Amino acid sequence: MKRSLLPVSKNKTGFTIIELMIATLVFSVILLVISMAVIRFTHDYFRGVNTSTTQNIARNSIDMITQAIQFSSAEPTPVTLGGGYGGAQSYCVGGNQQFVYYLGDQVDSTHHGLLHIQSAPCTSTPVLTDGVELLQPHMHLAVFDINAADATNATWDVDIKIVYADNDTGITNSLLCEPSITIGSCNDGSFTANLSTATPSNELRDLHCKAEVGSEFCSVVELTTTVDRRLVGS
Repeated sequence: MKRSLLPVSKNKTGFTIIELMIATLVFSVILLVISMAVIRFTHDYFRGVNTSTTQNIARNSIDMITQAIQFSSAEPTPVTLGGGYGGAQSYCVGGNQQFVYYLGDQVDSTHHGLLHIQSAPCTSTPVLTDGVELLQPHMHLAVFDINAADATNATWDVDIKIVYADNDTGITNSLLCEPSITIGSCNDGSFTANLSTATPSNELRDLHCKAEVGSEFCSVVELTTTVDRRLVGS
């Protein structure tokens, strides 16, 4: 029997273990960079959506209030509500438009934030089911002020601040912060997710979002404007 005398090739192709480890490391770094970019994009997207939504709600609300004042022959006046309304407060504009508001309450299926009741005489016992809720779920009304800007009561200042926080669960809200005496820190245990237990004149007015994980689901918008009544003396 004759054996083959053909030369055997020694050039075998393939990767060494070190080459495979380097390739795996490079691939892992690329995946990590892509994942971080996607997460950052997602956070920025949700932050933009929530901020835009809160801004639109605040803008629409203050536009409705200023238009009611602008075309009213009567001055805006606070209305003392009767029993059974909890922490509700109210402003009457023109005698037939009433804005019932709850400072700090989270808007949900059972709680209101800012109700607009139109085409009905202002009363100390308004029918809440006749009102239109101007805020959306997970929003709180932190500031709502209507004050005369001049001695003639012809010009009025309107200030509204809306807080959106999507992790409210009935306990301390981890996304919101009220500034403390120590610079750079905050008191996040002095109010609850149902913020009506806070002191409206201080804690609610100063609330802002924490700069931490989940902050894309938090937004605070405050708008102020000055409006002239066109029907003064009519």
